[in-house]
Amino acid sequence: YGTRHSEARAALLELDREMERLATMVSGHTRIVLSADHGFLDSGEGTRHQIRNSESLLGLLRCPPSGDKRVLYMHLRQGVEEKVHEYFRRRFNRRFFVIAVDEAEELGLFGPEPLSMEVRGRVGDMMAISAGADAIEYRPSGGSGGVMQEASQHSGLTPSEMYVPLILA
Repeated sequence: YGTRHSEARAALLELDREMERLATMVSGHTRIVLSADHGFLDSGEGTRHQIRNSESLLGLLRCPPSGDKRVLYMHLRQGVEEKVHEYFRRRFNRRFFVIAVDEAEELGLFGPEPLSMEVRGRVGDMMAISAGADAIEYRPSGGSGGVMQEASQHSGLTPSEMYVPLILA
C-alpha cells in the first residue's frame, strides 16, 4: 500500500494495540523488545523499471540477475565490468550505484564479517543498488504481467531504510 496509505497506518495502530495488550499481560515481569530489519520507500510511476532477456545487459551476465528489486546481483562474464557500468549509466543515469561485490564487502554493506564462500556464490561479482526509490524487475522472455505494482520497496541505502526502529517496553 505504501508508507502513507490508510492501510499502513491501520496496521501500525493494530500493532501498537497488540503491544500494549502484551505489556499489560506480562505486567513488569518481562521486557518486550520490538525491532524491524529495515525500512522502505514509496515506489511510484517512473521509479519502476524492467530488464528483459532481449536487453544487452543479459549478454554480459553468466546467468540472469538475482537479488531483489532495489539490490540487483549480477554474475558477470569475464572482462565486462566497464560495459555493465556503461549499461546502467546509459539506461538509468544516476538512479543506481553499480559496485563490485568486493567493494560492497569493504564498505560493510553485508555487515562486519567477511562474506562466506556460500554467500559470495549467491551475490556474484557486481551489484546495482538503488540510489533512491527506483526498483528493477527482471522479466524473462514470455514472463507474464508488467512491472511490479507494489507501492513501496525496501533494500536501499537511504537513511529511512537503514535506520532500524528499536522499541523497549
